[in-house]
Amino acid sequence: MAHTQTKLKSKIQNLEKKQVSTVRGNELSGSDSSFFYELEAAIVIDVIRDETHPIFSSSNPEVPVVERSTWPDTYNDPKIKDYSWIGRVRVRLINSQQTTPINKLDWVTPLESGVYEYPLVNEIVIISTYMGRQYYTRRLNSRNFINNCADFAHEHRYGGPGGINETKSPGSLKGARNLSDLWPATNRYADPVGKTYLGKYFKANNKIRPLRHYEGDTIIQSRFGSSVRFGAYENNPSVDVGTANGYGESYADNLGNPMILIRNRQKVTKKDEKWFQYNILEDVNEDGSSIQITSGRTVSKFVPTLTHKYDNVPYRRRGCVHKTYNGMDGIANSNIGKRRDIIDTRFRN
Repeated sequence: MAHTQTKLKSKIQNLEKKQVSTVRGNELSGSDSSFFYELEAAIVIDVIRDETHPIFSSSNPEVPVVERSTWPDTYNDPKIKDYSWIGRVRVRLINSQQTTPINKLDWVTPLESGVYEYPLVNEIVIISTYMGRQYYTRRLNSRNFINNCADFAHEHRYGGPGGINETKSPGSLKGARNLSDLWPATNRYADPVGKTYLGKYFKANNKIRPLRHYEGDTIIQSRFGSSVRFGAYENNPSVDVGTANGYGESYADNLGNPMILIRNRQKVTKKDEKWFQYNILEDVNEDGSSIQITSGRTVSKFVPTLTHKYDNVPYRRRGCVHKTYNGMDGIANSNIGKRRDIIDTRFRN
């Protein structure tokens, strides 16, 4: 939401009664300055994640219902609850709504329609207004922590005494069961003190680490240790020697080869990786599961589990965990692997 702040000028009198006008003198006696902000930060009080939120309760006199003229026919009965409210958050604008009672705060719609990352209670989002309606972005990266960016002190600072509890945030905190340790200076502001909940079941996992970033990479990371990396260049040219085909050309020309790496579940951290927020790399053999897509003569730094030794036992084509794994052999020796006519017929049909 747009807002304006006024900065008052100092009222210090001229140093001399007959002072010649100077830049400093004009600055001291000049008019007040107004600073306009189109966007405004806001504290997340409550989140509507699904149809079980109390806002949809039949006992709620203000339950949202569909609006006949803006909904498709057969779906626009005004007695039907408006489930498009799922994804909205109740927020306190930190400039415009200081000390405003929570029941007077607005429910704000997510700005993005295809990529959703609902914030946690006590995180900060950015509010904007378009065509008379408020929208929020994803969480503000206030601490550059991968797992959460919450601060229990926000509501005390801008909303007055008392933090966000299950009474003020029934949809997000009522029945909360997983405590989340943030840091001592903010934990003491939890209401009740020491009950550091960020949601009904979310738990801040302080063992999750962000990924190391190579120059030019685009990385999508979750709060939980899953990620997608879109990269090309490596800091070691021997693993990306380039190709004469396509647009990779050669590493010497600084064009590189594209690579996509999908990882699910972070590996167990070791040595320096144990430090909080230390950047780590994916590991195909130690992460939960991985998919790596490369093009050109790119040499993977990963040691494939199908061809390496584990505990001094060679596992060549049968994996490193299950000695009886023979999925590739089974496919190769099946009709699909031996009879090309089956594949050709399937595609012709």
